[in-house]
Amino acid sequence: MGSELSESVTSLKNVTPAPIDGSEDELEESFVLTPEPQPRKYFGVPIFNRSNPDIYRTTNNFLGAIQKYSSYSFTGFLILHSINVLVTPAINVDVAEETFMMARDIYQQENVEKWLVFGSLIAHVASGLAIRVIRTVKNYFSRRNQAKNSKKNKSQFSQQLAMEQQAKYNSQTQDYEITDESVGLGGWFGAFKLGIRRSKIASLLGVTPVQLSGLLLVPVLGYHILKERIAPLMIDGDSSLIKLGYVAHAFAKSNKLVSYLGFGSLIYLTLYHVVAGWMKYLKIYSQTQRRRGFLLVNGLTLLGMFSLSRIVSMGAEHGTVGKAYDAYMNYSPL
Repeated sequence: MGSELSESVTSLKNVTPAPIDGSEDELEESFVLTPEPQPRKYFGVPIFNRSNPDIYRTTNNFLGAIQKYSSYSFTGFLILHSINVLVTPAINVDVAEETFMMARDIYQQENVEKWLVFGSLIAHVASGLAIRVIRTVKNYFSRRNQAKNSKKNKSQFSQQLAMEQQAKYNSQTQDYEITDESVGLGGWFGAFKLGIRRSKIASLLGVTPVQLSGLLLVPVLGYHILKERIAPLMIDGDSSLIKLGYVAHAFAKSNKLVSYLGFGSLIYLTLYHVVAGWMKYLKIYSQTQRRRGFLLVNGLTLLGMFSLSRIVSMGAEHGTVGKAYDAYMNYSPL
């Protein structure tokens, strides 16, 4: 053993130090890490990273871009429509009737309605549902591929993180940024400055309040379009008879409580989804702005319900127009 060690020591040789070839700049450049190429962007939205293509991320970004930009034109239509049905009737129903018909002539033009109203609405809803389905499928397979212990640890970590965030929301009194989408617009706790809390219903269903309002809005808005636009087109070939008096006629011929609940849901869900969605797009996260958004939604909803009561007071239509309205109300595509 000792002889082997002595041989290995004596075999070592002194080597004269020699400089490494190359200048300092060349050496520094050789050690510089090349940054990963950034995703290609279209309209400011990252779509594809050629160095590390991710089908899920690429698809999600693409659908997110469609969902975002399709909301632009529909929001313009919605503002014009809301002024005539939520605001103006509270001042004067007759004036609201005239402005409603004037605005209808603008947004019911063939190309405008086809592409900027229904086209953008269908694109927004379809892309949103597609994002939800893809995300659900991805999460399902991710959970299946995880080991049992890692899933347990992740669950415990998520619960602990949620409790820490919840405690932070309740303990903070100054204005601060809340990027957690599960709090929505803060609810009544935020409105009365009692802290921001997560939406329990939305969290239970695994969606954010914005997503939940959108999902609930789909059937309500679909029924509204069916009775207000599709039924007249299928029966008379146009919707020239549709005006605010049609709403009054529908209330007079149906259960008023159910009608108020239906229109109230349509107004509130639409306002909540639009206001909360635009705050998300504009990256408005402060507690004060969330409170203002929540109060704006509820204030406009109350104004809309008051305007609706003014419209309902017009009563039912009679004669040829009344019969046409009855046919619209009884129409079913099935």
